[in-house]
Amino acid sequence: MTEKRILIADRKGFTGRKIQYITIPYGSITLYKVGLVGGLDLDAEILLNLRGNVKIQLRFLRSKEMKDSIQKAYSIITQYFICNRNR
Repeated sequence: MTEKRILIADRKGFTGRKIQYITIPYGSITLYKVGLVGGLDLDAEILLNLRGNVKIQLRFLRSKEMKDSIQKAYSIITQYFICNRNR
């Protein structure tokens, strides 16, 4: 995550050697929500709705750093909305 966009490295295939890079400008996000780990879930997710009715799901696999990663991502996106939606 940068000041202006989310950068995603999406590993493809069985070996994960093929990587697709995706960039999402914060300005294209129209709605976002977080699903936190609870119960039987093995991971967490951030769901993004973008302009043009595009939906993206960012999945975070359960790890020691997952909670911090989710909170940081949510905080950055929220901060962008607070600072830029009131203009």
